[in-house]
Amino acid sequence: MCRIDNDNQKGKTVPASSRNASRSSDRILALLLLLLLAGAATYVCLRYRALAVNRDFLTARTPERLVKVISKYEASHPEAVEEARIRLADQYMNAKRFSEARAVYAAIIEKATYPEIRRLAAFNSASAYVFEGDHANAAAAFTALLAEPQLPLAMRAEASFALAGELRKAGRPEEAVPVLARLFETARTSGDPEASAVRKAAVAALKKLHEEIRTP
Repeated sequence: MCRIDNDNQKGKTVPASSRNASRSSDRILALLLLLLLAGAATYVCLRYRALAVNRDFLTARTPERLVKVISKYEASHPEAVEEARIRLADQYMNAKRFSEARAVYAAIIEKATYPEIRRLAAFNSASAYVFEGDHANAAAAFTALLAEPQLPLAMRAEASFALAGELRKAGRPEEAVPVLARLFETARTSGDPEASAVRKAAVAALKKLHEEIRTP
């Protein structure tokens, strides 16, 4: 059996460069550990805050509570606030609190992150006038919406039919004719998959409108 004699290793000193390298490695490892712990703590804190925010929005089931939550998070969580405003406006509409709904829709229109949200808010705001029986303001609101060049055909059709209806109710059926005629022309030159259905609906509405105008 061969035995290694370590006696000759005794008394030897470790070079200073090796000790310094070891200490440097220890410091680096300690620093990395501290960074990992700090990152984990930050993640936990942010996650907790996110859960708290979600809880506040999810538990806000009344208009009064939604108003408070919107006010609390408006600056820090704009997208969550936008969704809360949509819920708030819907609640006001369901409760027939139309003027309050329009005020919320106005805020949504002003701060909307996407054009689809802004257009839907504008349409619903105009619809609030319809439910109130305010034909003049409803017609003005739908007219303003139809002035948007990039309005999708489906929404343009809904707004055009709604505008024509409000003009009829206001005793101005003649003004509804060009509204429907423009819708027909837009659909005729559109490549939208719904264009054919919109054209047919516009023709039928125009026919009915002309008959109404001719009838004393």
